[in-house]
Amino acid sequence: MLLTSNAATAQVSTGAQLSARLRTRTATARAGVPMTLVWDFKWTGFELLEGHLEIAVSDGREQMGHIKTDDIVISTGERRLETRMPVHSKDGLFQQVSLQAVLVTADRRFDLGEFPLRLQPYGTRTMTIGISDPWDVRFSPRQTELTRSVRLDRFNPESQDESMKSSFGHLAPSELPSDPTGYCVYNLVVLMDEGFSELRPKQLGALYDWVAAGGSVCIMPGGGLGADHIDFLNRLAARDEQASPMLLDTEGRLIQDGDGDRATIRLLHTGMGRAGIVIAANDTIRNPESTEWREMVAFLWNVHAQWVPALARDGNWNAARIPNSRTVNRYTASTAQKFEYRPISQGNWLLERLMPPTVQVVPLGLIGLILSGYVLLIGPVDYFLLGAFKQRKLTWILFPLVTVGVTMFTVWLSQWYMQPSEDRRTVEFLDVGDDGNIARRSRFELLFNSTPRLVKTKVTGEIFAQFNQQQFSSRAQQMYQQYGNSYGGQELIEQFVGPADYEGRFPSNYTVSQQIGQWVPQINRFFSIPAAGDDANGAEQKEFDWRSLKPSRSGNGLETTRDEGWKNTVRQRVQQQFGSEAAIWVMTGANVDQIAGSHGLFLRQYNQYQNTYGYRGAVPSYAEEEQASADSRNNTFLTQTCKRPRTGLYKLVSRIAPTGGDTFEDLAVLDPTDLRQCLLVVAVEQEDNLKVYRKLYIMSE
Repeated sequence: MLLTSNAATAQVSTGAQLSARLRTRTATARAGVPMTLVWDFKWTGFELLEGHLEIAVSDGREQMGHIKTDDIVISTGERRLETRMPVHSKDGLFQQVSLQAVLVTADRRFDLGEFPLRLQPYGTRTMTIGISDPWDVRFSPRQTELTRSVRLDRFNPESQDESMKSSFGHLAPSELPSDPTGYCVYNLVVLMDEGFSELRPKQLGALYDWVAAGGSVCIMPGGGLGADHIDFLNRLAARDEQASPMLLDTEGRLIQDGDGDRATIRLLHTGMGRAGIVIAANDTIRNPESTEWREMVAFLWNVHAQWVPALARDGNWNAARIPNSRTVNRYTASTAQKFEYRPISQGNWLLERLMPPTVQVVPLGLIGLILSGYVLLIGPVDYFLLGAFKQRKLTWILFPLVTVGVTMFTVWLSQWYMQPSEDRRTVEFLDVGDDGNIARRSRFELLFNSTPRLVKTKVTGEIFAQFNQQQFSSRAQQMYQQYGNSYGGQELIEQFVGPADYEGRFPSNYTVSQQIGQWVPQINRFFSIPAAGDDANGAEQKEFDWRSLKPSRSGNGLETTRDEGWKNTVRQRVQQQFGSEAAIWVMTGANVDQIAGSHGLFLRQYNQYQNTYGYRGAVPSYAEEEQASADSRNNTFLTQTCKRPRTGLYKLVSRIAPTGGDTFEDLAVLDPTDLRQCLLVVAVEQEDNLKVYRKLYIMSE
């Protein structure tokens, strides 16, 4: 199903009309993630229209970006075109952006009009669920009940609370993406009956890659399954080596264990993602109010392990101590903002790490030499040279010419010394999947120019997101809110950030243009989910056996961090592969143990308030005292991006599905309340760049 429909019409002098209707996949779009746009064109002329779309994105006050697509062809009649819109964040109280679209051909321009897009309301966290729906949302009441039962906000004890909402996107099976990044708009994907059996192998492969990269999928299969579907299900379950493989009966249904009176629910860890499979002989025994079903929902939404039993038992999140209208007063966070995005406190570390240590300028000695030459030219040379030709009257011509010439030479020389380098400093997070290959990668890149200029970046197969300075850390956001709301402050910050323009086919092959000011640091993010066998998985990762470092099945993560034998093995094998300078950390629960590497890659950053008052911007007044204490002991950029500080939404969940957006939110991997989880982190410096490998191990019960 396509929602948020808007239409416009352009007419040419011949009387032919080109009309366009814009639709999105969900009623409310998530800000800060790529968005799928579906254009329905209707052309009443007889000639072919060949051109490209130009789309201006704005919020009614300011320009937020410009998109130029590849060439398209529109023939007489109707034509549907699907495009992906890059990441555009919207801060503040405005709940929609506008798209001004124009079709540009070789000799004409068709103004298609303005199309508003609704964004998630200010202070509301929108959780987006994609549903594979062959019936175009003509679900039976029973099917509707089942799909609605997987919402995270079903656990909200306050029915009138608007702090979290679910937004559903219904897609026909043929419309599901064949590219794993196409699922980044969703928090959860639901496949039921024919919505699963009609999927093609390429779609199943892309969905698996997205789940392995941190996504969540709920599958309620019916009949009609084939070999590709059962291979997909067993691939999701490959980590559970002790479980027997899933099998099909003669009708293409999963064979259910037990007597078949109750549905069997399998909860699976797949890479960094999760899958829930509901095996039932028929629809009637799927019980969305059962304890097992509620446990599956909490599991799929990455609810902290310590809260899952209570949510499954009680059917609400009261045990997680989420603020409500009875516990929140005007001196604490409002209920309307309790799940909104909150930056980490140590985000400025990334900017500090990427900034060059020095900037090359014209040497002082050379400046002195230029000044000395200038004095010689306007003094002795002028006097004796013009005197020799008896033309001293030309002094008033030679003097300004020499002055202008020396000035131009000095400017050219300074520009040459400070010319921008094409070498871009990067920090790259590479998350390792179950098969030892890279499941997802996030590269952060710095642009820092000595002169204002237009910078163009060629991007292939990656989601590009431009970071705003106020999103680096909680302290930066406080400064943004303080000065951005003052007179003139908003305009200053907007000039500091600036919009980006896109040309090409996003995200497969396109160019990003950014106007970078002088000495203005700009960080960009490039996110990708490499497919199996992709060349993006480097040789050094393929040669290294991450699975050989998995801790013993006995015990838990805390015992692993105390196992000196295991840590010695990790240290030896990692440094043998990545070099003796590689830094190694092991994280589990609240513990962070650095077992190798003496350099301070992730030293804690303090601002003046922390030094003076011990203030922690990431911990609000209602945070649990013991958790705030634990977070403060390991309060670094590394720990905050591996395990999110437990504030806002992350009081309830440990992580979210990958977005590729312009925040650090989807970098979190570890659930600090699940002691079965152990995260191995390896940081390797390569000249001015830093690579951070992360491998999540989950020990069996």
